[in-house]
Amino acid sequence: MLYQENSDAQHLSSSLSRTHLISAASGMFSGATAAFFTAPLDTAKTRQISMKSQTSIFSVFREIVSNNGFLGLYRGLSVTLLGLLPTWSIYWSTYTSLKHIQMRHGKQDDTSFSLHLFSALGAGVVTVTLTNPLWVIKTRLQMQDASNRCKKELTIHEAISAMLREGKTGLTRGLFPSLLGVAHVCIQFPLYERARLTFRKRKNKKNSELNSVEIICSSVLSKIVASIVAYPHEVLRIRQQMEQNSRSSISELAKQTLKEEGVLGFYRGLATNLVRVVPACSIMFVSFEYMYRFLERVV
Repeated sequence: MLYQENSDAQHLSSSLSRTHLISAASGMFSGATAAFFTAPLDTAKTRQISMKSQTSIFSVFREIVSNNGFLGLYRGLSVTLLGLLPTWSIYWSTYTSLKHIQMRHGKQDDTSFSLHLFSALGAGVVTVTLTNPLWVIKTRLQMQDASNRCKKELTIHEAISAMLREGKTGLTRGLFPSLLGVAHVCIQFPLYERARLTFRKRKNKKNSELNSVEIICSSVLSKIVASIVAYPHEVLRIRQQMEQNSRSSISELAKQTLKEEGVLGFYRGLATNLVRVVPACSIMFVSFEYMYRFLERVV
């Protein structure tokens, strides 16, 4: 009996290790692919959020190209890639592992809403906490020359040094609103899983693989809903990370935004963000699903 329990434990450990590895590799690949194709929109969205007045995305693009050239649209991409590789690697591997653990010990199947909710929550908290410093650096690199105030180009090394000089405050700047943003994945991933299940039921095969169109439809629906609901945290996070000397709390930033810009201030850059994240999400999920299937067959 003891031997059987040990054997089961070893099998579970081996299965989780393989799942963890495949999910991590697939997550890195999908995140990097999506980031490369949508980097210009990510930079434009960050600039829009920093502005106090309404500015069209085309005006933002013109300003960036005028001040920094075409490559200015890709400012912060190296840090974005550096951040996304561990971010999506950690997220997908943690999310998948938590699902397997809950299914093993909680006697839940893959159709359970709570299974996906708690897996997304746990993976989100772990990922945000570990990768927050990378997103502080990325935000500051993207914000250079936003108002022609910065004449000298900031390097990644200088951005890191500036953040480290701020101590713990620099490392954790924007962490609280980012943790609030975990609500985003708590909405997105359960909806995505539910949409996938719906497509599978239509095929009358619970474990059938979805095609690209079905993956895109599932990812787009879940992403749009999650983005609209959770977007205000993104505005507050970016504005807090932009500040190098101020120690404004998230509540103070929220009050200031509401006072100066009204409710719409919490949704500044939303249209740009949706134009960016919806195709990015589609690219990421399609890349992840197909890479995961490929690695499952060869690993």
